[in-house]
Amino acid sequence: MTCAAAQAGVLGWLAGETGGVNARRRDAAAAVEQLEWVLGRLRAQRSDWEDCLRHLSWAEEVRWVSDAARGYLRQVADMKARGSRVLDLVAEAEASLSAAVEQARAAEAEAIAEQQALQWAGKAVACG
Repeated sequence: MTCAAAQAGVLGWLAGETGGVNARRRDAAAAVEQLEWVLGRLRAQRSDWEDCLRHLSWAEEVRWVSDAARGYLRQVADMKARGSRVLDLVAEAEASLSAAVEQARAAEAEAIAEQQALQWAGKAVACG
């Protein structure tokens, strides 16, 4: 086998590997983008729930209202309890999504490193 034939074989293999690495890199970048979008929406929802709970706390503090409002205040207390549970679930989901974003970023960084290694290997293949 001549040097040129060996070089062509190695460069062909590198081209195939580079295509796979590029696809993994694109997939990882897309995953990061999508997960960050979901995480942003989740954080916005958490903020909305926190605002709602602040308003419910204010309504609960207005205890000087008439006896007719006691049923309403019980409903407010129930809503606050449900809202607190939702916030706990949102916090758990946020932690999970943050971990998923970090994993996707690590996969993207790994694909970038592989891509660079393949580029350097391609440059190193030379007859001479």
